[in-house]
Amino acid sequence: MCIAAMMMAGTNVKAQEVTIPLMPGWNWISIPTTDTLDFATALGSFTPMTGDVIKTQWQNAVYRNGHWIGLISQFYPGYGYKYYSTRTMPVMLTFNAQQPAPQVVVTTSEPTDITATSAISGGSVTSNDGSYFFILEKGICWATHPNPIVINDFIAVH
Repeated sequence: MCIAAMMMAGTNVKAQEVTIPLMPGWNWISIPTTDTLDFATALGSFTPMTGDVIKTQWQNAVYRNGHWIGLISQFYPGYGYKYYSTRTMPVMLTFNAQQPAPQVVVTTSEPTDITATSAISGGSVTSNDGSYFFILEKGICWATHPNPIVINDFIAVH
């Protein structure tokens, strides 16, 4: 008897890019990510203009000579920011929230109490890098021959 555990894991829903309108003057923004991102990474291809400002309740940064200058240089997850745009026309600001895929570890247990018609087995799906994920599907595929092929949710064939 061959017992193979089949577990699949999916990442939590993370947007790779989120586009919002940026109006002249003050705008409320927040970063759509669970990670801390520096301004250059988060803003992606968006180019700030000289005089643009990013402000928290306690700190700010101003864009001058191609660089952000100030006490903050990163967006933190869950925080709201005020972005001051010196533009005279609305533009679209696209946040780059791309994140690496989580490192998922699938562990299976050796089958026990094997009989002609049953066995006990199991396993787990965990993350070794602290990533969030959810289980899409999990289960045990078993057959009386090596290397079974699963053709639907219930049947393993030669």
